[in-house]
Amino acid sequence: MINKKILQFGVLSILVAAVVASQVYAFGVASENGPITIYPGETKTINLRLQNMVGDEDLQVKANLTESAGIATLDKTDYFVKLGTHNNEVNITLHVPSNAPINTEYKLIISFVTLTPGSASGVSFAQGIDKGITVLVVAKTPEKPQAGISTITIILIVAAIIIVIIVIILLIRRRKKQEEKKNLINFK
Repeated sequence: MINKKILQFGVLSILVAAVVASQVYAFGVASENGPITIYPGETKTINLRLQNMVGDEDLQVKANLTESAGIATLDKTDYFVKLGTHNNEVNITLHVPSNAPINTEYKLIISFVTLTPGSASGVSFAQGIDKGITVLVVAKTPEKPQAGISTITIILIVAAIIIVIIVIILLIRRRKKQEEKKNLINFK
């Protein structure tokens, strides 16, 4: 009696696992690590990347900004994510007020839900992902002059090297001609 129940449970578990496995999506959302830095009054566009690397079908995905902290907007909400892709960009525009205090942190949450067409059984599976993003207000730093050598400096250095090489070649030829003349005079 116990073995029969264990066998039935095992068969049922395998069937459920097979049904669920056929509905598994390898849908993901990738973003930069760490907080997004922005200075007061700045408008910046950041992007997340939707991924659909495993499975057997393309996905329709709906994005929703569930927490915008009053600084974020989505450029669009509906995305088509082809199977095998990992670079489907979701653009988010950030605008921090010019009077935002330095070191203020804003927390954003973007929700993504896969949309599945209705199925004959009346049961459909959808996958949802909430992506949290931290935005940190930082002081605007003055732009530093670029270190390094300018293009004009490089051109001048190359030209100087070429001139030095030409002068050395001319001096070597001149010296050879003078030695040839000496040898010719001494030979007579």
